[in-house]
Amino acid sequence: MGNAPPTDRQLAETPLPNWPESSQFWLVRLEPIANQEPALPPLGSEVLVQTTTFVTIGTQVSRDVYQQTTTLPQNHLRLAVLTESASEAAEWMDQFQQHLNRRQSPATSTVSSVLLSFSGVSLLWQPEQLVVVGPADRVAIARNAALIAHYYEMQVRQLESNIDQAWEQTQKDAPLAFEFGERAIGRLKNLSHQFQEVLSWRTRLVRLTPQILVPHVHPPTLASQIGERFRERLRLEERLDHLDGKLDAQERVYELCGNRASEYMVARTGHQLEWIIILLLLAQTVMWIIEMLSNSSGQ
Repeated sequence: MGNAPPTDRQLAETPLPNWPESSQFWLVRLEPIANQEPALPPLGSEVLVQTTTFVTIGTQVSRDVYQQTTTLPQNHLRLAVLTESASEAAEWMDQFQQHLNRRQSPATSTVSSVLLSFSGVSLLWQPEQLVVVGPADRVAIARNAALIAHYYEMQVRQLESNIDQAWEQTQKDAPLAFEFGERAIGRLKNLSHQFQEVLSWRTRLVRLTPQILVPHVHPPTLASQIGERFRERLRLEERLDHLDGKLDAQERVYELCGNRASEYMVARTGHQLEWIIILLLLAQTVMWIIEMLSNSSGQ
């Protein structure tokens, strides 16, 4: 007889490995300042804060607050940094991963978790959590490189969500790419808005792609290796290709819709002008007939 799956209570009681004395806990917000596009450091960079920063680190929190914070606002991340020797880092991270494996991870990303261990540094990434363990001379570089990688994964994930949610509306609008009639005139504003949304997503993708698909660094650094590993394990290149294909399809639909709408409105305006001319000619003819009858009756 097979083992029964663990109950919710058993999962809740699954013990965590003891956090070392060196542990530091943060709640991190990653987004452009004042909703402006930042000067983004490329994937694999160890420089986190530039002249125009895109990362704001909140107040350091206690271990209890860190563990109790399970629901985070958008663009937020739980960050734990542990300064330990290489051997202690690997051992602690192995225990921590075993703890997480006994729990169900929320399906908030294409990839649910990534574990990296090399050069004496161990990193565990999840969509809402990042744990960095390593020696004091490397942990800051590893933390910055991992945060940058998380930022780009978060941007790709948001694009995936926006584009996938738009498919239902795209399917509703697709028939207008073949035939546009009088009933569809009321949808012109919505078509224009949706097309602008697609163009904005295309712009974001164009800006993100060269920052993610950066050339390999020779000789490799710790930060560049972390960036390359994250790009591979999070399948960022593959996901960018998929986004490009989806945007191509949506752009094609709305371009055709725009063409059909433009052709219809031009033809509609032309027909209206023709009727106006016909009515003017009829009015002129009626007036001419009336004038002729008046002249005849006066003679």
